[in-house]
Amino acid sequence: MAGFKIRNDIGATVFAVLSGFSALFFTVWIFSPSGCSGPEKEATINPVPITAGELTALEAELASAKASLEAESSRRSEMAMNLRESRQAAATLEAEKTKWNAAKQELASELESLEGRLSALATEKQTLTAQLAEASNSDAAALKIEVAGLKEELDSEREACRAAKSALNAEIDKLQTGLDQALYGDQLKPAAGDFPALTLPFLVNEPIKLDRKVRPVFIELRGMGESEADLQKAYEKISRDGKTRAIHKVPFESGSAEVVAAETAKLKELLKESSKGAKFLVVGYASTDGDPKSNHELSSKRASSVAAKLAGIEGVDKDSVQAVYFGQTKRFSSSDMAPNRIVEVWQVK
Repeated sequence: MAGFKIRNDIGATVFAVLSGFSALFFTVWIFSPSGCSGPEKEATINPVPITAGELTALEAELASAKASLEAESSRRSEMAMNLRESRQAAATLEAEKTKWNAAKQELASELESLEGRLSALATEKQTLTAQLAEASNSDAAALKIEVAGLKEELDSEREACRAAKSALNAEIDKLQTGLDQALYGDQLKPAAGDFPALTLPFLVNEPIKLDRKVRPVFIELRGMGESEADLQKAYEKISRDGKTRAIHKVPFESGSAEVVAAETAKLKELLKESSKGAKFLVVGYASTDGDPKSNHELSSKRASSVAAKLAGIEGVDKDSVQAVYFGQTKRFSSSDMAPNRIVEVWQVK
């Protein structure tokens, strides 16, 4: 038992010594530069050098990005404004259509009433005339007086009917013009350019002054492209109503505005049938060879010359003929100049 106690005391002493060394070592490590209590090591930063050129490029890229952002902001603002304007224009157009239809219906009803009265008076006159032919001498005088009074009333009604028709057409023209302006806007404004308009017989320099019947032809031709495919498509669209057609193309020599006798004869032949009530739009062109200003004037003169010949044909109302011009073009041929030196004659019934 004594031996065991001695060995146990020695073990305890050794354990205490070892524990003391461990504590001392741990304490030294804690307060050492590499321990927990030592000063923190500063991070080593190796900055990448930037050259002046790279800095300039970065500044330029930043400026470009800023400009793109401002442009996009401006574009979005413009889109918003255009959308508001489009909605306002649509509302205005719808109001114009409603107004046009109401006024047209009112005037048409008035005209229908007058024409009904006119028809009734004509029937009454016919009846009285027949009675007069069968009446005895004693009744003839009274019937003559009645017929004379009826004739006077009939003439008055006819005059009122003519005035009503004239007023109706004038009102329809006015309403249609307002509607076309709302629908087509810039297409009915004089063409912008450096060349002054010429003052020539039958020539219309302000499209809005064209007769409402031929105005759609002008709008379609003015807005079409320059290819032959565009031309064919426009012709089909214009002629779709069955009342509008290009009746002839008058060719010209290079630099000339003279209508040869053979072409006048062709126009007369084509208009042998009655053209009463028809409207005519004469469209002048020139080829692209030569000076643009000269071609502008040449297409004007060609259109005016053909319109004058057309107005001189028997049966054609000269007030029904109007001429316009489109200057130089390639729409009739992109490879050959001659087919572009023409004047088109359109008829609208």
